Amino acid sequence: MGTYGYWAPEVDAHQYHDIRADLYSVGRLILKLACGDESLFYAGEDEIRNRLTGCGWSQGGIGILCSLLATMPHERPLGWEIEVTWSFQE
Repeated sequence: MGTYGYWAPEVDAHQYHDIRADLYSVGRLILKLACGDESLFYAGEDEIRNRLTGCGWSQGGIGILCSLLATMPHERPLGWEIEVTWSFQE
């Protein structure tokens, strides 16, 4: 199933899920790699943005990561949407 804490909320609630649940998990992993700990897993978007800005992340990259971590599945991008967004950031 996966590691608890990296699951999307809808997986934890045993609801229907799709590729966006996997992208949520990837977003959590990226957040842990970027910050070195799991302290931001339950933080608000503003706190995540402030911490990543301090680490030298671009606003575009932060926006993509925050969209992956959206609590509601319909607010998360699909894989191809991330690729298109990222290509416009360069």
